[in-house]
Amino acid sequence: MQKLQSQCNVEAKHLLSVIHNLGEVDESKINPAGLLYLPHKYVVPGGRFNEMYGWDSYFIIRGLLRDNRVDLAQGMVENFFFEIEHYGAVLNANRTYYLTRSQPPFLTSMILDVYDAKKEAGQEDRAWLENAYGYAVRDHNLWTREPHLAGFDRPVAIF
Repeated sequence: MQKLQSQCNVEAKHLLSVIHNLGEVDESKINPAGLLYLPHKYVVPGGRFNEMYGWDSYFIIRGLLRDNRVDLAQGMVENFFFEIEHYGAVLNANRTYYLTRSQPPFLTSMILDVYDAKKEAGQEDRAWLENAYGYAVRDHNLWTREPHLAGFDRPVAIF
């Protein structure tokens, strides 16, 4: 933590508690509000931002892959895995006041895009894909249980 504080000229603090699910913590009790740690480099959606947004990152990752920046794109996807593991979900953005919100579920598309790009480059990584699958399931479960059933009382199968 000391290295992070000196390198980035920030004050680093631990969260009040471990977070398992989206909305489990009252973000208003985190004072001051701040940027949540992510282990990998990421691209932000514009000049005034310094956080990684879920929705925007899908399009950023597509651009990075088109520019052959596969490692940076993969790191951003792995940041979402970190969010699921440590903050309970893919967050709206990595800020404390977003610990109760997510964005539309694009994680599986991002995973597949990175996997396909690596495969196309001759670096197919099935172990990474297998690891990603567990996070994809956790993300999917968020969107298929209350309160995110989009008005359905029970899951619907469409054939």
